[in-house]
Amino acid sequence: MRNLKIAALAVGLLLPAVLPGLALADGPECRANAQAADGQRLGNGLPLSAAALTSQLEQKGYTSITKLEIERGCFEARASDKDGGKYRLKGDAYTGDIQSMRKW
Repeated sequence: MRNLKIAALAVGLLLPAVLPGLALADGPECRANAQAADGQRLGNGLPLSAAALTSQLEQKGYTSITKLEIERGCFEARASDKDGGKYRLKGDAYTGDIQSMRKW
């Protein structure tokens, strides 16, 4: 019983430290692309800048891009499409590819 209490305490202490990293990388596609071979990334091996990601999203037809966050090789942004629909976009910060979108 004592070991169970210690294990529960350890999980309770470690979980808050792990959760922030899962916020953006919650899809397997994002995590897999974040670890992709350097050949698929920019020459310097770094994610695209916020300005470059914004530009790519605009080229794909999105406007009003807000709350753009880049973390662990992934990006998350809120944007509107040409019809005014509002979406939460998630994708690969190295390539700018959108891997999931959800209306909000």
